[in-house]
Amino acid sequence: MNRFKYCVAAALTLAVAQVHAQDNQALITQDGDAHHAEVIQNGTGNQVVAWQGRATNGLQAVQIGDEHFAEIRQFGAGHDASTRQEGLNHSATIEQDWYYNSKQALVDQTGNDHVAAIYQLSGGANSAAIYQAGSMHTAEITQTIGEDLASDNVATIQQDGTGHIARVAQDYFNNNADITQSGDEHSATTTQSGQSQSVSIDQQGWLNTALSAQVGDDNIVLIGQNGERNLAEVTQSGSQLEAIINQTGSDNQALVAQAMSGNQATITQLGVANLAAITQQ
Repeated sequence: MNRFKYCVAAALTLAVAQVHAQDNQALITQDGDAHHAEVIQNGTGNQVVAWQGRATNGLQAVQIGDEHFAEIRQFGAGHDASTRQEGLNHSATIEQDWYYNSKQALVDQTGNDHVAAIYQLSGGANSAAIYQAGSMHTAEITQTIGEDLASDNVATIQQDGTGHIARVAQDYFNNNADITQSGDEHSATTTQSGQSQSVSIDQQGWLNTALSAQVGDDNIVLIGQNGERNLAEVTQSGSQLEAIINQTGSDNQALVAQAMSGNQATITQLGVANLAAITQQ
């Protein structure tokens, strides 16, 4: 196993770290199998850019303090990438690509102006998670499955505190997506395409909006919202569909539209300007 810290050519990166201690930078390039890289940055103007190819590589980036930026790209099978960022102006992107299975990605951000995106493309059995706490969140997860790679993709987004937006898009087979938001200006969007999808959205307190769209097979959507400007909308297209919406408090609306097969829809709303519409075909 090759192990690199901070590096393409360790000497070069070390020189950058010594000269620019306050303006942290790291560049990592690894091609081959079973590599592991770790970057830890404390202090002001942080950056990490990393590229790993082939199979079973791992990369961990930890940035504590100030103007973070991390970009990790992994091509091949069985990769593992994680980014943890604390304090102020985060941005993180993890892209895991090529026609292979079993990739894992995690972004954990606390404090202020988060943006996070995970792209897992052309593979199956992938998992992606984004955790954000404190202030101006945005999160996006996109997962697709290559033809003949029939397995699960799992996406989780959890956001606490103020300006949330979350989006998940998944392709087909046994997809699962979960979005949890608490505190203030929520919005959540989920799109799924085929086979055994499932969505769960839980939002509490203030400007809630939740949208979900599904196409094909054993769909389930559960949305719960608690407090103030609620809207929940579910659109489903085919097979064992089920949609449940619970909203408590203020300007509620709930819309469900379903198409053919074993439809079920439940809407419960309590408090103030309720409107509910269910269409089944």
